[in-house]
Amino acid sequence: QGTNAVTDFVTTADSIEFKGGTLHVKETGVSIATAGGAVTINSIDGDHDETVSINAGAGAVSVGRIGGTNNSGEGIKSVSITSTHATGITLSGNITTSDTADSDVTLSGDVVISGSVDIDTSQGTDGSIEFTKTIKGAGGTDNLTLDTGNDTLTFHATNTTIGVGDKPLTSLSIGQNGGTADITVPQIGDGTDDGVSGTVLIGTSTSTSVTMRDQLYRFGSGNVTITADTTGTIFSTAGNSTVDLAGGAFKITGAAKVSNGSLDINTAGGNIDITGAVVGHNGDESLILDDNGGNSSAVITLGGNIGADSGQASNLASVTLVGTGGINLSGDITTSTTAGGGVSITGPVTLKGDVIIDADAANTTVTLNSTATVNSDSTSRDFEITTAGGKITVDSVLGGTTALKSLKINDQAGAADIDIAGIGSSTSGTGVIAAG
Repeated sequence: QGTNAVTDFVTTADSIEFKGGTLHVKETGVSIATAGGAVTINSIDGDHDETVSINAGAGAVSVGRIGGTNNSGEGIKSVSITSTHATGITLSGNITTSDTADSDVTLSGDVVISGSVDIDTSQGTDGSIEFTKTIKGAGGTDNLTLDTGNDTLTFHATNTTIGVGDKPLTSLSIGQNGGTADITVPQIGDGTDDGVSGTVLIGTSTSTSVTMRDQLYRFGSGNVTITADTTGTIFSTAGNSTVDLAGGAFKITGAAKVSNGSLDINTAGGNIDITGAVVGHNGDESLILDDNGGNSSAVITLGGNIGADSGQASNLASVTLVGTGGINLSGDITTSTTAGGGVSITGPVTLKGDVIIDADAANTTVTLNSTATVNSDSTSRDFEITTAGGKITVDSVLGGTTALKSLKINDQAGAADIDIAGIGSSTSGTGVIAAG
């Protein structure tokens, strides 16, 4: 191999295999092209910013670790692997690129994760990671970690899904090394199969945003945590978004936006926690949070306003909360001017702050079902429901366990129908009461 020359391995439909040991690339890089032959490599290392290009055409590719043994940040600069084979590209080791510019990883074709794989392009000058098709597990303990720092992570819009066809990953971690990259996440799982069976971590507090661009996300029993900076987590602009779990907890750290139609999160017994505000986009969106846990102790915790502050314009038409183990509210719930919406709450409510349910804008119906008792936490809280000319139905007791500081129900104006099952108890009263 001469200076500044790429070493080429070229066949026509014949396989190339480097058995055992490590393919050590010096100088500029290595290019392998088989025109349909399979490529199998145990591991690959470089000395100083070498490139790796593998194009098997219709042949399958199987490769272990690439780079990552050079502590100085040198080694393999970039990786490009292409296969149109049905199995595609099987990865069984980490891919770590060097600290120079253009330290990118491109995987063109279906990808199978076998074992634990960490693709890291965040060493020094960050590089990008690109997937063009499906990502699946191999059937064992298959963990995928992706880190690009401040550079882009791309999943092709029309082709990329994660863990479909009963081939889940065991865990998925995206962007946990920090960085300000916008993270866009493709469909995970399908209508019947979990895409990731265990823990999912997406983004950190420095991630500019997380966009869940597709309409279906299906997880297993592991906990799912999504974190972003002030832009928050944005759900699909294409239509209704569904997030299903099989008992795991679902948490959004920061704000969330429902971009089109409904956002329906169902955990089958896991906690749901959104620490920031939740907003809509056009005014006709809806939010549905359901722990669907039967007799579970799962709790829904909302740390910010849902829709908007009371009295401010909201873009959420409907809010439905079903929390078997409880619902913690810290901010207001405000609905939009779109007719036909509603607020429905099932499960015992604990007020973590003063709360107003404001459905005035479209005379929207507000229903607190029989289990939706409302009590203060350790601090007495103000609670208000207002809906102008709509209907308010409270089939539960307000302030029956821990007293409310004040209770107002349509006390300003409007001709709403108001039904209330009970206020206070023999041991717990409520402060100032004003009802329309």
